[in-house]
Amino acid sequence: MKRINKLFGCIFFYFVFILTSFTVIAQNKADFETMDIDKPVKDFPVKYSCETPLDAYIAISYIGVNGKQSLWRPFSAYRFHHLFADENTKDKTIPEKNRNELLNREIKECIIYKDSVAAVITGSDKDSLYLIRYLSKENGKWLNAGENIEEGLAKARASIIDYLPQLASFIPKIEIVKQTPTDTINFVNYLKTHGRSPYRI
Repeated sequence: MKRINKLFGCIFFYFVFILTSFTVIAQNKADFETMDIDKPVKDFPVKYSCETPLDAYIAISYIGVNGKQSLWRPFSAYRFHHLFADENTKDKTIPEKNRNELLNREIKECIIYKDSVAAVITGSDKDSLYLIRYLSKENGKWLNAGENIEEGLAKARASIIDYLPQLASFIPKIEIVKQTPTDTINFVNYLKTHGRSPYRI
């Protein structure tokens, strides 16, 4: 009798676990919006705008195409924008082959999570590799938040669904980083108080 009760207990536990998992998955899916694009970059006019995730991706693409090195910093997320050249940097000459590769990359989809972070999937007919450009919304602007590459469209989508909630969690912490003093004394005091760097997200 005890074995039967234990067996039913295990079955009930797994049933609840599976049901809960499906509920969480369903709730998570409702937080995502997918836009089908299916157009190459060259079909969009040159425009340097951060109004929407797609606008930001097009802008970032043309920054690369036209070698606008001075725009990488203002078009990138605060947590690593300082890694790019400053806004006085001269344009870079991009080889025609590289320009054409960027212009001919087909934008497959744009996936948005809670209107706070997004990812744009691009690919080409030459191979099965898909490039993912991540974007985060900071102060009303959609900015470059890194990139990744995946084998196959299905894997790219799965990777995005998994990562976007984590990326969204960075945004509130960015405001804390912005408010942290940059002088040495306060930086040391912050380390003593919090036990970690203010720039560690």
